[in-house]
Amino acid sequence: MIAEVLTQSIPDLKTQLFEQATISFPQDAQFNTKRWSDFGKPNPGAIINIKWANKYNIPFLAQSGGHGFHSSLSKLSKSGIVINLNAISSIVFDKEAKTATLGGGVLTGDALNAAHANGVHIMTGVCNTVGLIPAIIGGGLGNMMGMCGIGVDNMLSATVITASGDKIKVSKDENSELWWGLRGAGGNFGVVSSLTVKSYEQVNGGIFCSGSIGFVGKTVDEIGEIARTLEKLEIGRKMAIGFLWARIPPSFQPTFIIHLFYAGPEDEATKAFEPLFALKPTFAEFAPTPYNLTNAPSDPAGVKGGRRPTWGIGMKRFDGARIKEAWKIWEDFTGECTGAMASLVIGDYYNHDKTNEVDEGDTAYPWRKVGVHLLFSGNYQDPSLDDEVSVVGRKFRDSLKTEGESFSVYVNFAHGDEKLEEIYGSKERIERLGKLKKKWDPERRFGFTFPIPLQ
Repeated sequence: MIAEVLTQSIPDLKTQLFEQATISFPQDAQFNTKRWSDFGKPNPGAIINIKWANKYNIPFLAQSGGHGFHSSLSKLSKSGIVINLNAISSIVFDKEAKTATLGGGVLTGDALNAAHANGVHIMTGVCNTVGLIPAIIGGGLGNMMGMCGIGVDNMLSATVITASGDKIKVSKDENSELWWGLRGAGGNFGVVSSLTVKSYEQVNGGIFCSGSIGFVGKTVDEIGEIARTLEKLEIGRKMAIGFLWARIPPSFQPTFIIHLFYAGPEDEATKAFEPLFALKPTFAEFAPTPYNLTNAPSDPAGVKGGRRPTWGIGMKRFDGARIKEAWKIWEDFTGECTGAMASLVIGDYYNHDKTNEVDEGDTAYPWRKVGVHLLFSGNYQDPSLDDEVSVVGRKFRDSLKTEGESFSVYVNFAHGDEKLEEIYGSKERIERLGKLKKKWDPERRFGFTFPIPLQ
């Protein structure tokens, strides 16, 4: 269907595309750019623009970094299109206004490099190959949260292409109700073609401390000791911690890696993380690092390709006992299922003081009290392992749930089998979002990323 429509309407389409835009079909080399995960990936028929798609009633999905892994993406079939934003990748800094304006296709690593070159910091996530704007409008977690707050609290204004194909400005002063929803549930309301965010003066001349420590082949009880140390560690505003559980060659022994980040000089950083160094890690690489290179420890987890279904969970606090249980699930599975031995656990542990200075009702992002995020990420090639990996992924997630507390998951870490309340928060929040959905996307054209029901 899509090929026939395109053949008949290429002249019409070309008049609507900007100069750098291209149209790609499945047989074209640029069409098959690698995604982070091939599990549940969209299968579009071509890569193009919104008004044209509406005119011919064709489903569409916008893409920047290609890191989306939730199962609902697979609903975009070969009768649909992907609107690739890579050509809209400008970054403009205004030092006097202390802002940065990001194009819709900007990747996190590119933004870090540009900010560092301009002598400023901006709030980003920790994976360099992720599209920065989609990460921010979902909430925007990252290493500098303790100092800058989450990404949605750094947003100042946005240019949004709505479901009707119209371009509008959105801010606290323009379309203010949509501004609320855009900050935490933005994927439901439009394509953000540009976003202006706060920028900050460099800390410590742009030199931070970053690196990793690792514990190889430890027993479950030894992992429990590491987890208890993390549970007791006070995470200051300049600190951030990431996790990676992996079987690393050549030994392929289970390894608990802790990524360390400190926005300041080495002597302060070493003192802040001293309880972890006291555990005598198997390896340690921690040194002064230019700000734009501080995401490097996460690069191995960002390599694209393969099947990577992922199950995430948010926890209010670091619970050492539950971490120990989750470790055993991951260790046993990756030791027994050789085809999925490369499956990972990824996590983060940030300071939330700055984030909690903003009232929970000010934005659509609902999880300001969640302190720790963990994800089980399958990593394999054989589709016949899908069911087995799914069982383990759900088991891992369930092991981290706290009895008597509601389950929550950051929208950018959700799998697709969660209830809407577990992604977007309370019933009242979902009703408010549903009213916005009815106004701005009544046909639910943006329906592939945890779509909100109309109210």
